[in-house]
Amino acid sequence: MVISKVLKVPRGTRILWKGDNKAALSWVNDNKARSASAQASFIAYSWILVRSGLVLVPARHVPGASAEMKDLDDLSRERTVAGLDPDLNVELAAYDGVNELFALCSPLRDSTVLKDHAILLENISILVNRFF
Repeated sequence: MVISKVLKVPRGTRILWKGDNKAALSWVNDNKARSASAQASFIAYSWILVRSGLVLVPARHVPGASAEMKDLDDLSRERTVAGLDPDLNVELAAYDGVNELFALCSPLRDSTVLKDHAILLENISILVNRFF
């Protein structure tokens, strides 16, 4: 959502997802998830791709201890990243519906609420559509 909305890249832009979590990369490459919260996240991810027009090429694994992943690893642990351009900071809470979308996909949420995929898709589409 951030790439599409904030950077204003055109529909059809190809995105390469790199990560050090093999399970997450498998989830993206294989288009499947088991847990209810992962299914909610996958529905959100799919709807974001539909609305943004971004194209995800197969994800690539990069070892977490590598220099290539250092900045992302630091960011994910709320550590300062040397040389990070502060103008690139995006405050997601400023976008209507983003916090609700994260809450809807949270693994801490009651999984019985997430099992009705039709209602889940409707709720996710409403929140994602606010962003676009």
